[in-house]
Amino acid sequence: MKFGCCIFSYQWETFPYGPKPGFVLEEVTRKVRQLGFSGVALLSSSSLEGVDEAFRGKRLREFKELLDSLGLEVAEFIAWNYRLLDKRKEVRRANLEHFRQCAQVAAELGTKVLNTPSHVPMPWDQPITKLFQLWRGSVFKVDVPSDFNWNKLWEDYVEVIGRCVDIASNNGLLYAMEGHPFCMISNTDAMLRLIDAVGSNSLGACYDSCHIVQVGEIPAVSVYKLGDRIFHCHISDNEGAIDSPPHATPGRGRIDWRALLRALKNVGYNGFLSIELIDMPGEMLDEEHVRAITFLREMAKKEGFEIE
Repeated sequence: MKFGCCIFSYQWETFPYGPKPGFVLEEVTRKVRQLGFSGVALLSSSSLEGVDEAFRGKRLREFKELLDSLGLEVAEFIAWNYRLLDKRKEVRRANLEHFRQCAQVAAELGTKVLNTPSHVPMPWDQPITKLFQLWRGSVFKVDVPSDFNWNKLWEDYVEVIGRCVDIASNNGLLYAMEGHPFCMISNTDAMLRLIDAVGSNSLGACYDSCHIVQVGEIPAVSVYKLGDRIFHCHISDNEGAIDSPPHATPGRGRIDWRALLRALKNVGYNGFLSIELIDMPGEMLDEEHVRAITFLREMAKKEGFEIE
């Protein structure tokens, strides 16, 4: 196992998320190498207009040269396209095309893993963050019509994720889906059901320790359930509730990190632990990333192994 940094923690303001002023991808990439990371997790946030400018043409080639010069790997590439189930055909088509473009970028960057968060169910066509905002209200209200057809929705989801898996596989990639509260795939059993339904060895999980706790699961048990279908890991702590604060520094929440790291080791996971501190003010990120690396190394040593 080795450490990756979710660079978008430096890119977005805290919840409900928006771009941080002055973010320059190349500058942050140099910084995280100095902090001790050996990999970066990258995100393309636009789904209707194609991949972000930073991952196009000459700039993409120059960025890959920068990564190589720093000795950094791309731990994963994330296609932020939450509207694959949108009721508008043209929006679904644009999201699938965005996924295809992201697969091409991921392959050019040399990563093995393409990630998307799971998708919000119909008829809800707003970002996941909107659902979190609704949760923080006095009553959690989502307009679910009386003719809501879960079985048809599930069939549609299996079909479109199967198409995404084919796109990823054709580009030499694994597709790691990340479960989220309020989404089609919110827990471990739903993830396993989707993997079985799609029926491809190229589909697995981006295991997210924060989200697993948010939906009320034991983190280590989830790891043992997923086993070799864990293709990537997002690592952060949590107090055990959806709004308490998400994505805390490991050691500042309630996760049993020794048990979680032991489980990952026992199932044979040897990929990246990408630290995701996305809800943290920018001025704290450098210090907290170093704190996270130090803490996790200490926990791993107590279990008799070392993280690179």
